[in-house]
Amino acid sequence: MPSSLFIPVSIPPLLAIGGLLAFTTAVAQPVLPAHGVVSVQRTPGGATIVGIAPPNAAGVSHNQYRAFHVNAAGLVLNNAVPGHTAQASALAGALPANPELKRAAEVILNEVVSPDRSVLAGATEVYGARADVVVANPYGITCHDCAFLNTDRVTLTTGIPQLDGRGALAGFDVTDGEVLFSGVRAGPNSMTSPMTLDVAARRIMLDGKVYARDVALIAGVQRLDYRARQPFAKPDAGQATSGYGIDSTTLGGMYGERIRLITTDVGSGVRTRGTVGGWHADVAVQSKGHYIQSGLLWGRRLDIASEGMTQFEGRVMAGDVLQVKARGILVDRHGSAWANSIELAAVSRRAGLPLFGDGIVLNLGDIVARTRIRMEANVMAYTSGRLFAFDDVRIYAPRVVGDHSRIPRLFVNDVPAATFSDI
Repeated sequence: MPSSLFIPVSIPPLLAIGGLLAFTTAVAQPVLPAHGVVSVQRTPGGATIVGIAPPNAAGVSHNQYRAFHVNAAGLVLNNAVPGHTAQASALAGALPANPELKRAAEVILNEVVSPDRSVLAGATEVYGARADVVVANPYGITCHDCAFLNTDRVTLTTGIPQLDGRGALAGFDVTDGEVLFSGVRAGPNSMTSPMTLDVAARRIMLDGKVYARDVALIAGVQRLDYRARQPFAKPDAGQATSGYGIDSTTLGGMYGERIRLITTDVGSGVRTRGTVGGWHADVAVQSKGHYIQSGLLWGRRLDIASEGMTQFEGRVMAGDVLQVKARGILVDRHGSAWANSIELAAVSRRAGLPLFGDGIVLNLGDIVARTRIRMEANVMAYTSGRLFAFDDVRIYAPRVVGDHSRIPRLFVNDVPAATFSDI
């Protein structure tokens, strides 16, 4: 079985009309090359076979298109070299090798150069030698029930590809564009292969479930380093923004062993309303704005860094450490945080008068740790909900409000206190 990444993705109601037109176009004309190097054929079953361009000295096959879509029958990127035995395609059966190739590509770069949003509504397979797959379309990408076969790494981006002096793929310049995941169907064996998925766009929307072993969602104006998988601020980055660079509906979710959610625009936040994580997952959120969590966030280790407010409206569970650093932290009355150990820090360094919530840890729900809780706030810590740890609870703040005699070992600014009213 070829290794697979399955990203099941229903079209949101607001996108239904445009999405339907896009899918119709995708079925009628799935792939339109921008030049004659790339060949396109259709099988009787409807699958699209793309004869990719020969790779350069760095192993990059750079393919440019006026349109790049994947229909339900799937798309095959032919990376089979003549004279080399290749297994039958999982999507199209026995296929001839690509006559243009003298050696196999290591990276198959698919770049859309015309104003046509890509709709990936089926599986994309690398036929022949395994290779990394990139879909780069500055006009946007919709991933609807899309899957990837015989590849270890997939990149979906609205950035412009940048090659270095050797011809290797150095990264992408992202200035605009959206990547949308939608759908409800789960893929078989989604978590069994060592798959890497990188998504880089100005905006990322989740209305379906994303499965991969290592997932990075990076939203905002950025220069993404392809090798390091890290974003860097562009010198001509746009002005501060608001809202959510990464957003999800209640159907949106991510499952993997390593998950990163990053926004790069000042003021741009992250909102997760579905499920994110897995029992053995390490999840990191780096938000330039607020982080709002109202679904289920779970994993082995959870690291959250927010330059705005962090608000837990749902369940947060960590088998090891939950660490949160934000301008302010709120666990609302329907929210809960459970972990082996918990570290919360609300530190506001905003110049001038603080905004509401700056430097405050406000617990109206449940914060429970198997070992210890460390809470730091440079303005105030307030709790009317449950605050419990089997070892001790230590709060560091100039003002502590609440009365919790249920806490067996409470220290406020390192002073033992039976209840908050002792302060």
